[in-house]
Amino acid sequence: MYTFKQVCQILNMSEHTLRHYTDNKLIPNPKRDRNNRRIYDEEDLDWLRGVKYLRDLGFSISEIQEYHEYCMFDDQDSLQMRERLLLKHQQIAKKNIDEAKKKYEYITKKIDYVDSLIKNNTIDLKNPRHRNKRK
Repeated sequence: MYTFKQVCQILNMSEHTLRHYTDNKLIPNPKRDRNNRRIYDEEDLDWLRGVKYLRDLGFSISEIQEYHEYCMFDDQDSLQMRERLLLKHQQIAKKNIDEAKKKYEYITKKIDYVDSLIKNNTIDLKNPRHRNKRK
């Protein structure tokens, strides 16, 4: 079992965030010790890791609650609803990847251009400061 602070350290999560997640019932069957302090086991850590990943993917707290609700059932409707939520965020992640690739290509071209200026010991004629020097 882990204490509240230990979980924060293990998951690199602030106390505020962990409290927010537990207060929003993102951990099924929360446990407390005899002094009424929150305690966590490995299963709780797995759920919290999942919450972190879903948050990183852009899921709102209410979407995570909805997803977790569907996880409590194995029927086809629940499975399809889980899939629907995941597919929605997969599309968003794909769009973010495509945008990141464009940014990467842009910065790579800029680096190549500046590198050629350095290697050839030339000035940057694309720089507005050198407009009058352009051919």
